Amino acid sequence: MAKVLIDADSFQFGRFLCRVFTARFVDPLLCVPDATQLVLHRPHTTTSDWYAYTVMLMQCLLFVGPYGGIYRPRHPAHRVPHEARPLRRITIFHPEVQYPKPAVPYGTLPDALLHYWHLVFEQDVREPFPLSLLDTLHWQRCARCGTAHARSVCPQCASAAPATVKEVLTRRGAVTVQRLFRTPGLILYAALQEGALHWLYSEPDQVRREDGTVVWHGALDPQIHYRLCGKATLLGKAGQVITLVPGHTPERLSVDSAGTQPLFDTNARARYWTAQGQLLRDGPWGPEYIGDVLAGQTHVWVGTRFGFGIYRAGELSVAFVFAAERRGINDTVRLPPLRGQWLDATCVFTDAHGWFFVATQVQGKIVHQCLQLDSQGHVEATAQAEQHDGSWLGTLHGKCAAGNCIFAPTDDGIVRLEPRHGQLVQTKVFPDTEPFVDSSCHLFAGQQRMYVVDRHEIRVLTIT
Repeated sequence: MAKVLIDADSFQFGRFLCRVFTARFVDPLLCVPDATQLVLHRPHTTTSDWYAYTVMLMQCLLFVGPYGGIYRPRHPAHRVPHEARPLRRITIFHPEVQYPKPAVPYGTLPDALLHYWHLVFEQDVREPFPLSLLDTLHWQRCARCGTAHARSVCPQCASAAPATVKEVLTRRGAVTVQRLFRTPGLILYAALQEGALHWLYSEPDQVRREDGTVVWHGALDPQIHYRLCGKATLLGKAGQVITLVPGHTPERLSVDSAGTQPLFDTNARARYWTAQGQLLRDGPWGPEYIGDVLAGQTHVWVGTRFGFGIYRAGELSVAFVFAAERRGINDTVRLPPLRGQWLDATCVFTDAHGWFFVATQVQGKIVHQCLQLDSQGHVEATAQAEQHDGSWLGTLHGKCAAGNCIFAPTDDGIVRLEPRHGQLVQTKVFPDTEPFVDSSCHLFAGQQRMYVVDRHEIRVLTIT
């Protein structure tokens, strides 16, 4: 039988040991025990590989790792840096760890699997993973509440009062919350354009717009990227974008792509895309040239008044801004160094400012950065955090902007950030919003109100 080596750059063999590790998957038993972060000082073993497998299994089933969440001990002397939690075995099961709201509740899984994770992550059991725990894992969907679980009894219905009904209109302190929309399917995309919120959602074998209009029939494709432009719905995949408008023949547009990601964006008035190294937009007589960019590498985002773009060539990042309705790009933007492997990026805008969010992987850690720029491309403020560190920047997406501020959803409620001496600083917390948002939500700032969009529901928050 032929043997194939995959990703062999970090293999070890005999006396040739591997010194590379990733903080999310390294076995803490191999690390310096009294350090303030994970520092490898013993060689990897077969059982440490099984430890990494168990971590990945938990992430696949719960969307959180064993040391996720926020550790908030009552006693100040018990506080430890987030990076040191694996060394202290402070897991998501610890009573003083705030479990992430976007994660799947671990109570949906069988007790046997949860107990095994407790043995591995808190009691240091190291052994090949018992496959019987997966062979007996049986998922089902509750016919009453729709919760997917792998237990004999639905954990949601078992813990909820029979007469509990979620109100459409709710008040908590200074916050009034009204449910605008709910679907048993998925909300695929939402955008606030010219003061109105538009969205796209799925139902069995079809996708609809906010007014109920069916956009297309068929199963969802996870590789499709969605955008909205007024009544138009755009579906992008690889190098193709299809524009769907009610009553019109679908239009196909060829665009550059980075891997499988099509490089395009929209605002309320036009489409913007790159093709064969050119940045283009819709004009009155067809595609209109804006400027030259690096083919297949240039990511662009656009607001109402201006847009932002960036491409990377090796470790070099070139950024630019452009007017939404004029030709020409300004590529004199000077960004702080963006080191490491680029994983994800997004942008939000007001008329005068843009906030660029980017996630990079540096030495096994995923780092999030936020850069505030004006419409001329001057960097006004920055912020940085590690992924899932519990801060407003622990997640990349979901923020919105108003004036010179940005608002971020967190598991503790909505927070406001403003520039202070070159740094983005948290200046206000809205604690009464805590029950209605979490870090996976998307915020949109309307007139005297905030729209909160999650996977299944849209709520309108009014803060008095």
